[in-house]
Amino acid sequence: RKQGANHQRLFWSCSRGAGSGCGFFQWADNDFPECCHGKRSVLRRVLKMGPNNGRYFHACPMSKAAQCGFFHWAKPVPPDVKVPL
Repeated sequence: RKQGANHQRLFWSCSRGAGSGCGFFQWADNDFPECCHGKRSVLRRVLKMGPNNGRYFHACPMSKAAQCGFFHWAKPVPPDVKVPL
């Protein structure tokens, strides 16, 4: 896989194969809220066992030491949407 600014960035695209698809492409994080730094938040998943296990949330994208503490629960992901673990 390619390294760079968009490495592991989520996106939506036409599910048909190359050449037969409609060419649709959109970054999935276009509508993500911004943190206190003015940066687009990242999507994370609760891994801790408990009532929120598996839920997704938005958090500050900065390194742990520089994070502003931004937190916002994400909308539930529909069961037919494939999201990386």
